[in-house]
Order: sequence, then structure tokens, then C-alpha cells
Amino acid sequence: MIPKVVKVSTARAKEKYLNTAKDDPLTAPTHVIYKGDELVGKWNLAEVPLVLVWHHEEKVKAKDSLILNSLQESIMSEKGINEYYIVVNDSSPYTEHLSRLGFEPIHTTKIYKKKLRVE
Repeated sequence: MIPKVVKVSTARAKEKYLNTAKDDPLTAPTHVIYKGDELVGKWNLAEVPLVLVWHHEEKVKAKDSLILNSLQESIMSEKGINEYYIVVNDSSPYTEHLSRLGFEPIHTTKIYKKKLRVE
């Protein structure tokens, strides 16, 4: 059976596809994948509310980071985003503080990038 990809286009549909499997961390699907009547996967294509951050480790102090995090959350809220992902390197000094700041770990992963060929 060939997988079928279906666009998730409404807020109601997105809600329907939350927590569809025990090991499913994807909370904002743009597409779902079916084989027959069975849901077998989800994608988020270019719509993940994602924050990538770099701070100078000596010049940005803990207090600065708290202020910047608050500002970041205000900007996300202005955009109508009520949940977002943040990428933090395991070696970051902030990793151990994230839970106290309200972040919950999803799962251990690596992020890769790929340049697409453009002509």
C-alpha cells in the first residue's frame, strides 16, 4: 500500500492530530500520512515555531538571558504563537536551567541542515 499525504488545514484538524502516538513529539502538523485508514506519520513543513539562539558565553550574563527570554516570549506571543521549540546545545550552560524556566524536554535529537539545489 502506498502512503497518502493529507494537508492539515484547520485548527480543529491540528487539534485532532495531537498526541497520536506514545513517541510522538510533533505538536503542529501541517500534513499527516496514512496507509489505508491508519495514521502512520506526521510532518511539519516549514511552519514549526522554532527559536535558534546564540549568545556570547562571556558577555551575555544570566540576568541578560532572563531579560532576552522574556522579550523573545513577548515577540512570539505577538505573532500568535502560544507554544514553541528552542534548540539548545547539550554543552550550553543554560541547558540545566531550562526546566526551571518552563521548558520541557521532548526527546534527544540532532538537527541537520541540507542546502537545496537552486538554479
